[in-house]
Amino acid sequence: MIKLFFDILEAFVLLIELSIFATVLMSWISPEGKGAINEILHQITEPILGPIRKIVPPLGMFDFTPMIAIFVLQFPVRIIIRFLESNLS
Repeated sequence: MIKLFFDILEAFVLLIELSIFATVLMSWISPEGKGAINEILHQITEPILGPIRKIVPPLGMFDFTPMIAIFVLQFPVRIIIRFLESNLS
């Protein structure tokens, strides 16, 4: 049961990471941010990226917020999953 929970958590984190990556790609393809896909991606990623943007503003043309968000999502979840997998085995 615990493994199922963490498999779902890992899948959810992967979905968020892919959404952040898609947001970055769409910002290159459609810099105006118009369109249905951009709206959906903005709704998914802004709750995560918004607070980070308040702490780390863009440096010139570069916005490191997506990279920081992916790191913040991956690091603790991966550690917890590896720890639990080693203890459950």
